[in-house]
Amino acid sequence: MASRGRSFQHVGRYEGRTVGLCGHPYCPHGCARNIDHNFDRATVEVGLERRGPNEKRPTEFLLAHPVRVVKILPPPAQASTLVSASGELEADASGLTAMCYTDGDASIMVDCGAPPGQNGNFNAALQRLLEAPNVAGVVITHPHQDHWSLLPVLGGKLPIHMEQLTREFMERQRRQARRGNDDSAAASVRAPDQVITYDADSSFEVGSFLVRSIVTAHSIPNSSMLLIRTPGGKWVLHTGDFKLNGMDWRIRLLVEKALREIGRLGVEIMYCDNLQCHREGFTPEECHAVRGVAEVILQAPGSVFVAAFASNLDRLGTLAEFVQDCGRPIYFKGTSMLFAKELLERGQVLPIGGEPHDQTVFFVTGCQGEENSTLCREIIDCQPELRLREGDTVILSSTAIPGNEERIKNMIERLLARGCRVVIHEGQIQKLGLQPNERLSEAFVHVGGRGQGGDLRRVLELVRPKKIIPAVRTSPQIEAFRKIADEFGAEVPEPADNHVVL
Repeated sequence: MASRGRSFQHVGRYEGRTVGLCGHPYCPHGCARNIDHNFDRATVEVGLERRGPNEKRPTEFLLAHPVRVVKILPPPAQASTLVSASGELEADASGLTAMCYTDGDASIMVDCGAPPGQNGNFNAALQRLLEAPNVAGVVITHPHQDHWSLLPVLGGKLPIHMEQLTREFMERQRRQARRGNDDSAAASVRAPDQVITYDADSSFEVGSFLVRSIVTAHSIPNSSMLLIRTPGGKWVLHTGDFKLNGMDWRIRLLVEKALREIGRLGVEIMYCDNLQCHREGFTPEECHAVRGVAEVILQAPGSVFVAAFASNLDRLGTLAEFVQDCGRPIYFKGTSMLFAKELLERGQVLPIGGEPHDQTVFFVTGCQGEENSTLCREIIDCQPELRLREGDTVILSSTAIPGNEERIKNMIERLLARGCRVVIHEGQIQKLGLQPNERLSEAFVHVGGRGQGGDLRRVLELVRPKKIIPAVRTSPQIEAFRKIADEFGAEVPEPADNHVVL
């Protein structure tokens, strides 16, 4: 929590609301006795009290009354070194989103997933990881499915730690499989037997390991870095998928403060997201993409169809508020978008409903040209779910994931043939091999969820790990990664597997 103001020495955020930490000497809850101002290594148990708006604070906020300090992280351990790494996994393990850390006779796994549609290709690789000694449990960093899709392979034998939003995404996927009467699909996403939820910026135990979650920005809320203290007193930082831009500036300052303090501990190993590290500078702020989409909506004469990743809740929520301010009807179409709508409506009332007309803004699935998406079903199978008409505007608020280029190109060409105006992100016309068309244009309508070279350099500057393991080892990422690692004197361990023995 940050220091701010006279009334509350510490403030923060909880489920999107401002939280003030009470320490008033006359508080009937005895906060002055219970409060401990050194929170750097503490988890504080609090009781929350809702406070309404007043003259000094025009928005609703929560007041946190400290009850007790429930856990203290151990003092920094002596510096130690990575002594070995296990044998290489099969060649197909390069896409496995799972890491196993072993110290002595105890292990912990972080994330447990595979790229979409490729679960079966990674079962053997995951089984090899499970051969590590005494795996105490699994910690999931964020809700994207490729970070938890292989949990059923574990057979319910291990406790799984995840944030509540991740659990909701997993349960939603399970319900969807059941509605399709596909028993095998339902089994492939069945909920683990032992699910334990953790909060952002909290500390918890996984066997003899101590884990601290650190909130970070990504293309989906509830994403965390993980600081892990092993039974032998070694420190590991697992960044998960992250970027530094995209969070409130106050939160970013707190995150950087936490990373600087982590650096003082003497981090042995940092496992790092490096998918975009070959791009210079920092990943742009999300507001630039939102503004680009909003400007297209403002200028569009007819209905607008915004195709985006349904998991990008911040973008969808901000755009929905903007459309509401414009007085235009809002519709969410597609199973994933309807789930996003359900999550968004918990924090606000969206004007969704009524009869669509020529000023409606639709949020739809299909930004990657997926065959079963709402957008593709309408233009390919002629299912009139969207009432897509000549002169309407379609915005693809995304970039092509490698391998999807041809089907996205095919979808755009069909949209143009229908007489629609299509707006895609900057640089995508050339990347997709599209021909010039008066109804096809580019705008800044997307920001990725992964940090670029500037993000990686900043984290290394703060943490100063001895060794750093890249998530991606293919060109051009690995060359850029090694160059940045050399700048900070960090060693890049070999071999390139998913199991580190400390």
